[in-house]
Amino acid sequence: MSHKLLLVVIISAGLLVALQYSFQNQKTTRLVSSTCNCSWAITSSTNVELLVTSPSGKKTGYLQTSNKYVNELPDASYGIENPDVLYFGQNNPENGTYTLQVIGKQSGMYDLQISIAYGPMKGKSIPINGTMVSDQADEYTIRLPDGLVKKIND
Repeated sequence: MSHKLLLVVIISAGLLVALQYSFQNQKTTRLVSSTCNCSWAITSSTNVELLVTSPSGKKTGYLQTSNKYVNELPDASYGIENPDVLYFGQNNPENGTYTLQVIGKQSGMYDLQISIAYGPMKGKSIPINGTMVSDQADEYTIRLPDGLVKKIND
C-alpha cells in the first residue's frame, strides 16, 4: 500500500513549490512552480511604446486605445531610463507566454533587446528589430522561463 503526503511550501520570494513524498519508494519530486526564479527586461529606442501582457492577463506599459499607461504586473516597472532608452523590467515573473506589443510613435526602424537573467552569470539576450509606421503595432509572444520569442503579425 502506497501512502503519499503532499507538502506545500511558500518561499518568501512568493514562489510556490510543491514537494511530493512517497513513503513506499522514499522519492521526492519537485512539481512545476507558478513563477520563474528569474528577472527579465526589455529595452528599446524611444520611437516606440511597449505593452507587456502576462499569461494571466495583467498588463504593464502603454495602452494605445486609451493613450494611457498601466502597471498591473507585480514587481514590474516601465518608463524612460535615460533620454534614449525605453525600459520594461520585472522580477520573478509568472511562467508562461507573454504578449508584447511594440507600438510606433514615429515611422522608422526599431530595435529591442530582451534579456532574461536566471542567476549570476546565467542568462540570455534576444535582439529584435523591425520597421514601424506611426501608430502601427507589431506583436510578439515571449515564453518564460525559456525565452522563446515569436512574431505573431507581419
